[in-house]
Amino acid sequence: MRKTIKGHTYNTATSQFIAVATVEHVITALYRTKAGRYFLLHNGSLLAQDNDIEPIEPDEALAWYNKLTTQETKHDEQQP
Repeated sequence: MRKTIKGHTYNTATSQFIAVATVEHVITALYRTKAGRYFLLHNGSLLAQDNDIEPIEPDEALAWYNKLTTQETKHDEQQP
């Protein structure tokens, strides 16, 4: 998916994929562009075509990633 927002182009095909999370059937993926800009790709469901790109600041990207990895760690610790 490619989208230009406020003069900046965000393209999932050319950006670095960092992480993905699924919460209540909404899939959100974190990407970093070649220019160093971060963005989230939101998808309403596995089969839906209602994707949306949300540019975020580096500190927001770090917080999102840290929250994701903290949740995964807690989940993994609960596994037998």
